[in-house]
Amino acid sequence: MNNLESFFISDLHLSQNFPRTIVLFLEFLKTKALEVDNLYILGDFFEAWAGDDLASLADDQIIQALKAYHTTGRKIFFMPGNRDFLVGKHFAQQSGCTLLPDPYVIQIDNQNILLMHGDSLCTFDKKYQRFRAVARNALIKKIFLYLPAKLRLAVAKKLRAPSKNTMISEAQKKIFDVNLSTVTEKMLHYNAHVLIHGHTHKPIKESITLNQSDKLGQRIVLGEWLADSGCYLHYTNHQFELSSYRLT
Repeated sequence: MNNLESFFISDLHLSQNFPRTIVLFLEFLKTKALEVDNLYILGDFFEAWAGDDLASLADDQIIQALKAYHTTGRKIFFMPGNRDFLVGKHFAQQSGCTLLPDPYVIQIDNQNILLMHGDSLCTFDKKYQRFRAVARNALIKKIFLYLPAKLRLAVAKKLRAPSKNTMISEAQKKIFDVNLSTVTEKMLHYNAHVLIHGHTHKPIKESITLNQSDKLGQRIVLGEWLADSGCYLHYTNHQFELSSYRLT
């Protein structure tokens, strides 16, 4: 059972192209994050990650900040997302993070809490799910990490390039969003009272009907981090609270 105070964050998309978001997170580690015992990072911490050996100067700064936070006695748990699923053991060793698989169950107040990044819940998007299955294959990842650095960086850049089509229909929005049927299936499979995930950048706390007996669960979605504010979920006093962090 884990009743220690914890923060949950995701979707920071840290990159040297967005230095103000890096500053915001580094200040968060040195101030607000010291109020809790555990920090859970649920994916897309980095905008892109083409291998532990290709960390930039900005990445090294972030890694050292995580290590400094870890040496204060806090624990950091890192679940890779769709942007940084190639984060590996070397990063974990250098930063002091414990890598988590997706999905992962923790216990709080004698209840199962299911942690996910959230992209695997978007099952309306069949094309992406096929890509995800291939990209997460252990052999495929191993082969990719043996490719020349220049090629890996080029692939990472192409994958994170925004679509030129800025007009998205309501039907397309639904395809890219979470499938609530998949949410309930996952929660029932893991006997989870609460599901916490990110990915969609749509922070919310909502009740979920889990089965025909009207058993209720709770889905909590984490928000993204921007230049001036970051979303975090705080577990304290036996409850979860969504909040925003800003520089003072």
